[in-house]
Amino acid sequence: MPPKVKYELTDLGRSLITPLTLLADWAFENRPAMEQARLGYDKEHSGPAK
Repeated sequence: MPPKVKYELTDLGRSLITPLTLLADWAFENRPAMEQARLGYDKEHSGPAK
């Protein structure tokens, strides 16, 4: 019989579920704005074309 390992979150680890879910939701909702900001920054800071 192969060895088994049981993984389980601690109470401290479980306390991160809500904040991480909120952060993931925020990132998903704001992805288009973040992409536009990145493109604008890259355009402004790309330097002279080679």
